[in-house]
Amino acid sequence: MREQIVVPFFVMATIGWLAWVIFSSIRCYLLAKEMDLKRATRPLIVMRILSAVYVVLCAAWALHSFWRPVSMELMSGWNAFRGGTVGFGTAIALLAIAIGAWYLLYDGRRSDTGIPST
Repeated sequence: MREQIVVPFFVMATIGWLAWVIFSSIRCYLLAKEMDLKRATRPLIVMRILSAVYVVLCAAWALHSFWRPVSMELMSGWNAFRGGTVGFGTAIALLAIAIGAWYLLYDGRRSDTGIPST
């Protein structure tokens, strides 16, 4: 005749609790990885939006320069920034630098790691 193995209730409860803890920790780990991935792709989303804005601005600038009645001569000297083309290009470049620096500083302050140095 076979003997039955009797497992006390507290042993079964402990095994169930350990399984739940392991499953919960794995689930939390996967959720943290997913959040890290979303956080890592956020700059790419910002870059995609900014590139769309830049394309629209450059298209508007190109159409404006085709319809200008004056000739497109090269400017020289300190008066170069008075022209619409150079001033507009400088404004876009400064805006891109400012947005990029702001995002790096904001993201570094929020993650408490600072800006990574090489």
